[in-house]
Amino acid sequence: MCCCHSPHWRAFGHSLTEDALLPLAAAVTLWLATFILFLAVYAPMLMRSRPDGKPG
Repeated sequence: MCCCHSPHWRAFGHSLTEDALLPLAAAVTLWLATFILFLAVYAPMLMRSRPDGKPG
């Protein structure tokens, strides 16, 4: 018996079947990759002091 048929997963209904796990995993992977890229680009800018020397 798959873990998807456990009573704990009943709240998700039919959206979490074995057929949906691969697209879900792909979406999560792409989202995480995009967020890591976002952090790599914007974190250095946000961590440095302002170029004009003003506070904030």
